[in-house]
Amino acid sequence: MKWSDMTYDDFYIPYDENQRAIRGFLLTTLGVDLNNIPAIFNEYFAFYESRSQKNETFTERKVYLSDIIGTSYQDYGDKSIIQSYMRVKRAPYYITQGKVTRGKYFRMLKMPVDSQSCPIKLSKIGTENRYWVDGNGNHRIILYKIIMLAEIAEKYEWARSDDYDINYMGFTNIRKKYWVKALVRNNTCGGKQDKT
Repeated sequence: MKWSDMTYDDFYIPYDENQRAIRGFLLTTLGVDLNNIPAIFNEYFAFYESRSQKNETFTERKVYLSDIIGTSYQDYGDKSIIQSYMRVKRAPYYITQGKVTRGKYFRMLKMPVDSQSCPIKLSKIGTENRYWVDGNGNHRIILYKIIMLAEIAEKYEWARSDDYDINYMGFTNIRKKYWVKALVRNNTCGGKQDKT
C-alpha cells in the first residue's frame, strides 16, 4: 500500500495535498517508507459505546498502549489505525508545531495525571486488561500508536510484509516501552463493541 494511494471521501475535513504531505512527513521522520506502508498499520481500532456518566469517578492507572484498542468517537473507531490517523483533525497543526515526537510523547504521557493538563480518559472492557478512549485523548493515543507501530516496522521486517498477521500482538520488547498514565472509569461495566 502506498501513501499516495490512501484517501478518504466520507469525512468533513478537506483532505488536500497539504494535509497528505504533512501527515506523510511525520511518517517519513519515523522511518516509514511511503511507497510501502507497513502492514502493521492496519491494526484495528474499534468503536465502543461511551460509558461516560455524570458524577463518575476515575482511578489513575498505567496502561500499555497496545491494550488501548478503540474509541467511543465514531470518526476514529471501526477503522485501521492508519485510517484513524488520516482523520485526526488537528494532526497537521501538531506535526508542523513539532509536538509529535517519540521523546515528547514518552515524557508527556507518562507523567502522573495530576501533572497533565488534559489527562486521557479510558473505559475498561469488562474484566479484561483492554481499554478504549472514552473522553479526552483520541488524538494523542492515535498519534502515539503510529509512533509505536513505526518503531516495530523499522525493527521487524515481518511487520512490514503482507504476510503479517494483524491479530498478532507480539513485539513485546517494543510494546512494553509504550504506555500512558491515564484516568480509568470506575463505572465500566461491560464494553460491548458496536460492529454495525
